[in-house]
Amino acid sequence: GAPNTDEDVTVPPTTCERTLEWHTGYVRALVPFQGQLISGSADKEIKFWDPSTGDCTRTLETPSGVASFLVFEDKLFVGLRDGKILVYSTTTWTLERTLEGHAVRSLVTCGDALASGSSDNTVKLWSTKTWTCERTLEGHTSYARALVTTCDNLISCSYDHTVKVWSRTSWT
Repeated sequence: GAPNTDEDVTVPPTTCERTLEWHTGYVRALVPFQGQLISGSADKEIKFWDPSTGDCTRTLETPSGVASFLVFEDKLFVGLRDGKILVYSTTTWTLERTLEGHAVRSLVTCGDALASGSSDNTVKLWSTKTWTCERTLEGHTSYARALVTTCDNLISCSYDHTVKVWSRTSWT
């Protein structure tokens, strides 16, 4: 038969099922959790949503705008633009501790550490046992915007147009 052309392809229309509109600032973070959505915003609020109804089921206040989230084990890590990482229990939703160090833009677990990328151009590694910063990785010349991990590496990308691959054994 003849190859398909654009005229032969029919794409069904898509429809947004619902819009969740209770934030009053930019929504910068979104993560699924146990059938709900958790959103974080510049309005200094974390909201919990039932995606099937669109209802906001809980709101937590934060001291500054939310930049990123990470759910790991029984913790919700919340990166704030003012230089703090809030650590909440996912069973009680109480604030367990606050880590301070740099304006967080991204979070990821890296072995038994929490890694945070920042607008100060660094990546910090936090012990999840002592909750202290154990190492600061330097090398970006702009925001460390996103982080991912592999078995052997922590990888950071930046507004400086680079992706850096850090060895988890030597941190070089």
